Amino acid sequence: MLLESKHQARFDIKGKVLQGFFAIILVSIFTFFATFLVELINPFPTPVPVMGQNFWEQANAYSPEFLSGTIFNLVTSIGLSFFFVSVLSIGLNNFFIRNHQGKELDVMTSLFMGFKLKYRLILKTLFAVFVALAIYIVPLYAMMIAGLMFLWRLPILGSIISVLVLVGFIFLTIKILDYALVTFLLADEDIVFNSPKEYLKASKRMMKGYKFEFILLGFTFILWFFASLFTFFLLLIWLLPYVYQSYANFYLNLKPKPQFENEELEIENVISE
Repeated sequence: MLLESKHQARFDIKGKVLQGFFAIILVSIFTFFATFLVELINPFPTPVPVMGQNFWEQANAYSPEFLSGTIFNLVTSIGLSFFFVSVLSIGLNNFFIRNHQGKELDVMTSLFMGFKLKYRLILKTLFAVFVALAIYIVPLYAMMIAGLMFLWRLPILGSIISVLVLVGFIFLTIKILDYALVTFLLADEDIVFNSPKEYLKASKRMMKGYKFEFILLGFTFILWFFASLFTFFLLLIWLLPYVYQSYANFYLNLKPKPQFENEELEIENVISE
């Protein structure tokens, strides 16, 4: 599955590399300008940016003087990610799905397909994924805090909690992988479900037995990203579309074939016999 997806991706992006890279860059540009706009309309005072330091890393960002501005940035950043960036990312998946399927490609149409076709359903489904993961994340963070509190006072209890946290991270990773294909299902124009629950179930069913391959697929690109350093990152023009197309193909290879296609194949086999 892994090698097949990558092999197909190299074939799919031939002649489409620049178009795919343009789609990826557009998402980054839209995200940057949206973030800049949010910071621009912040009515509360914020600290002067420090060169080479992220806003959230600045100690004075959490001082009483700037706390309101920090909270505003946090809330709007979460909202921006949920209502805009995540839907754009689904549109990017749509572009690479259509590319493999040999359909007509239009970058802007693909990127904004989520806003036009099923925006509410996308938001409901992404929220359902968040709730499904929060069930594991909240207790996990609670155990982490408890582990840090007891680590110095009661080392044995702290160690037990640390082991439980490690086990919790494993379970959380499994759950995240269960829903790894939800955004591809939402991006696929051929898939039409009526409820978020159906998308979550479909992703979980498709990922059964393929979680390790999904993780391994990401690791296979590490050396490519390292090699891009020696090309002054010019290699990314080809590499990024290759990565996105590989993941899209991984999804498409797991996607169940329509029942009528299977029936046609059985009829053809009977006729040939």
